[in-house]
Amino acid sequence: MALLPSCPPPAPHRPLERPDPVLVAALVAGDGDTVAARLAGDELVNAAALRPYIFFDGTKPYTRNVITVNEHYALIAMCWSPGRASPVHDHAGSGCWLRVVSGELTEALYSVPWEQEEGEPCSGAAKVVTDGPLLSSGEGGEANAATGTAPVSDADSSGSDADSGDGDQRVRLVTRRPLPAGSCSYMADDIGIHAVSNSSSVTPAVSLHCYAPPFASCHVFGRVLNGKGVAGAIERVGKEVVMTFDSVGGVVLGEPGGALIKSFVPEGRGDVLMYDI
Repeated sequence: MALLPSCPPPAPHRPLERPDPVLVAALVAGDGDTVAARLAGDELVNAAALRPYIFFDGTKPYTRNVITVNEHYALIAMCWSPGRASPVHDHAGSGCWLRVVSGELTEALYSVPWEQEEGEPCSGAAKVVTDGPLLSSGEGGEANAATGTAPVSDADSSGSDADSGDGDQRVRLVTRRPLPAGSCSYMADDIGIHAVSNSSSVTPAVSLHCYAPPFASCHVFGRVLNGKGVAGAIERVGKEVVMTFDSVGGVVLGEPGGALIKSFVPEGRGDVLMYDI
C-alpha cells in the first residue's frame, strides 16, 4: 500500500505542521462545516503560514507540497502553473476540502454512474452537490480558452449517445464552476469525481487541500483513442496511481521536471488523453 511521506518534527514557528485541535475535533465529529470554516479562516491559514510550502515548477501543471500528515488528515499546498489542469480523479474514499488561496481555479465535476465494486473507492450514485456559482454548459460550443476544457455536452466525444440496456454507464461532465480566491469547496467519491484547473493563462494559483483521512494513491480517468484517433467515453485508466510530491515540510524533493505528469500516464498507454478531456 502506498504511504504518504513522513514529515519532519514541526518547528515552533510553523503551526500548520502540528495537528490542529479544531480540525481534529471537527473531523472526529463528522462536522464538515466546521472543517471548511477552519480552513477558510485566516487564524489557521494565512499567507505567512503558507509561505514555507509554496514552490512552483513551470514544467509541471502543478506541484504538490506536503505541509503535514497525521492520523486524521493531510494538508497539501498545490501551486498551479498558468492554464494547467489536473486529470479527472477520485479521492480513494476520503473527503477533500479545497481552499483557493490565490488566483482562480475552475472545478469540472463528473458523475459516477456505475455500481461500486468491493474494494473500489468510487461509489455508485451520480449525486451532485454544489456549494457555489455554476458555469453554464458552454454556449456556442466553444471551449473555455482560459482553462482549456471543453463545454458540457450530453454526448461523449465519440459522438455516440446510445444507452446500454442497464442504463447510461458513461462518466459525464455535469458542470463547471469557478473557484475564486478565498472560496472553499468539498469533494468526495459519493459526490462524483472531478478535475481542477488554473483559470488564468498568465497568473499562477495556490490552493490548500485537506484530505481526511490521508491517502497516497487514487484512480485517474481519461479518454482512450480508437484506431482512427477518435477519443471515446471517459473511463478509468489503469490501476491505482501513486501520487508524487514535490516538497515535504518545506524541503524540495528530487529533481524538477515532468515526473508528476509521467506518474499519471500508465505505462504503454500513449493512446489515452488525460488532460483537458
